Amino acid sequence: MSAQTDLHDDEPPLDPAVERIRRKLTWLLIGSMGVMILGVVAVFAVILYRIGAFSDGDTPARVDVAADVAESIALPAGARIGDMTLDEGVLAVRIDLPDGRQEVRLFRIGEEALSGRIEFVPGGE
Repeated sequence: MSAQTDLHDDEPPLDPAVERIRRKLTWLLIGSMGVMILGVVAVFAVILYRIGAFSDGDTPARVDVAADVAESIALPAGARIGDMTLDEGVLAVRIDLPDGRQEVRLFRIGEEALSGRIEFVPGGE
C-alpha cells in the first residue's frame, strides 16, 4: 500500500455530531457561493443593460451637434442669453430682454428656424 492510503486508514471516523456540523457547513458554503455567483451575474447584467447590449435598437439617434448646428441665431437688439441647455436635439435658450422680460426660445438641432417660444410676462395671478 502507498503512504497516502495509510494516512487515511489511520484516521478514526468522525463523531456523528461533528459529521452533522461538517455537512451543515458544506451546504452553507455551497449556498453562500451560489448567492455570490448570482450577485456577480446580476451586476454584470445591469452593466450590460446600462450600456445598451440588450437594447433592440429603439434608442433615439444621437445628434452630431458639430455638423447640425446653424452658424448663428438672431436675437433681439440688447437681449442677453441667460441660460442654455441641450436635450435630445432641442436647444433651449433663456433670453433676458432689454425691457426686463424673459423668454425661452426652443431650437431643434438641424433646423435653422425657431421651434417654439415661451414668453414670461409680469402681472400673472
